[in-house]
Amino acid sequence: MRQIIRTERLVLRPPNMDELEDMFASANNVEIAKWLARMPWPLQIEETRRFVEANQDGEKDMRSVYLDGRPIGVVNVDGSFGLWLAQDCWGQGFATEASCAIIDEVFLTRDIDALPTGYFVGNKASERLLKKLGFESTDITMIETVSFGVKQSNNMVLTRTNWEKLR
Repeated sequence: MRQIIRTERLVLRPPNMDELEDMFASANNVEIAKWLARMPWPLQIEETRRFVEANQDGEKDMRSVYLDGRPIGVVNVDGSFGLWLAQDCWGQGFATEASCAIIDEVFLTRDIDALPTGYFVGNKASERLLKKLGFESTDITMIETVSFGVKQSNNMVLTRTNWEKLR
């Protein structure tokens, strides 16, 4: 199992079935789903159950983000960086805190020189976060989403060198 990461306010760890209802409540929001390529909308509890089952063993590079024991989002570095948080947690620095923790782990434990990501054009919060973290734009592509058709993605990369400069 991947290690549990603790920050000042958050815990990042694999989800478990005991938290299924809370995970569903945090994720079931069109304001979150519209910015994610693979999250279906409307979200169903069974889809959340499949997500937890697929990730609870801790073998994938995905962790749920917890605040005071409540799941408030997901951070993923399985091939590329991704993050979502419950809407009631926006604007409080949790995205930056969780992102820094997982990116630190990636560059400390992996022999990689860069971490890719992307955000859908129009998602100003993600754009600000990713630029603050040191990601730089590489290109624009079109991505087919599960529920919202084809969207324009600004693809980015964070190099180890940029990360080390910022830390």
